Amino acid sequence: MPTSCTVTAAGDAGRLDDPKGRGNLGGSAPLLSSDGTTLLTEKSQILKRWAEHFRNVLNCSSAISDAAIDRLPQVDTNNDLDLPPSLPETIRAVQQISSGKAPGSDAIPPEVRKDGGPRLMSELTTLFQEMWCQGKVPQDFKDASIVHLYKRKRNRQLSDNPRVISLLNIARKIFARIVLNRLNGHLEQGLLPESQCGFRRHRGTTEMIFAVRQLQEKPQEMRTHLYTTFGDLARASDLVNRDGLWKFMQKFGCPERSMHIVRQLHDGMTARITDCLYSLMFYAMLMDTYRDEPPGISVAYRTDGHLLNSRRMQTPTRVSTTTVHDLLFADDCALNTVKEEDMQRTMDLFTAGCAKFGLTIIAVKTVVVRPVRNSILPESMSTALT
Repeated sequence: MPTSCTVTAAGDAGRLDDPKGRGNLGGSAPLLSSDGTTLLTEKSQILKRWAEHFRNVLNCSSAISDAAIDRLPQVDTNNDLDLPPSLPETIRAVQQISSGKAPGSDAIPPEVRKDGGPRLMSELTTLFQEMWCQGKVPQDFKDASIVHLYKRKRNRQLSDNPRVISLLNIARKIFARIVLNRLNGHLEQGLLPESQCGFRRHRGTTEMIFAVRQLQEKPQEMRTHLYTTFGDLARASDLVNRDGLWKFMQKFGCPERSMHIVRQLHDGMTARITDCLYSLMFYAMLMDTYRDEPPGISVAYRTDGHLLNSRRMQTPTRVSTTTVHDLLFADDCALNTVKEEDMQRTMDLFTAGCAKFGLTIIAVKTVVVRPVRNSILPESMSTALT
């Protein structure tokens, strides 16, 4: 990432006045140096520190195992992804853009695009079709204004604690949304697991939280064991290996032109990777990691209103069975086992799989929960997992 671009983005990080009178939220708040020993108060020093921080975050390098990629099954190519954008796709993408969001370098708010009418939709479609046919994306579509926002928790003087967002050109967002809608539609055709929530239509993390609660409560009622490991990955989207990602897209049936357009949106760009693409890589990692392992915890259920009748649960013709192993919360996950030794093996495999795909586990945020009297495992056991 160019230093000048980063400094400008950090400097424009919004001199927002705090309505509750707790100081401003801008980019000139004191910041600790990279070694954590010196408090920087001069604006020029703070901007240089933010530039250094963003370079380290957004230019992270990671290694990925080609052998792991080769083991993934090859999906038939979906040539429909290569078709130029159509007018209905543009209209749908514009409707999906949220109102009230800050614009990027063009300073054109999303409301202008949404209320532009049929003529603007037609002009945008023509522009997108020309970009698609030429296989090139304007530089304005790649540039982003990087903003850091204090989340009002933990130490404000540490550069890792604020939330970082990238303000993008609204027209670029519309174009990227068209590509994203196509990829989501393609991946929904049985390529993503049922356990993946977040980044998907009608599959939010709220549903996954409900599933985890049910999975935690039932062992208490049945007096059985359950070990759930909640894993968190360090800078998950930032550490995705781009070269490996293009290989994943090819493995999952994306044609050449479609992959080229996605690469155009990322090559030379200061923003982070699209959520949908991270979900694809996360699933590929889990598929390779647990390919030779048992399917998971067996769960029996009924759908005719007699779930709590234990005698009716003995009727095999009315009882369905499914297996649960991993529950995916967007870019986090929960791994479930019924034995302590299985839990240890699951985490060992997960750690090895993350290493193959260039991902890093945050040890201090990875915990094991057991739904018994003492819900959190002893510290020694949690340490063994990391």
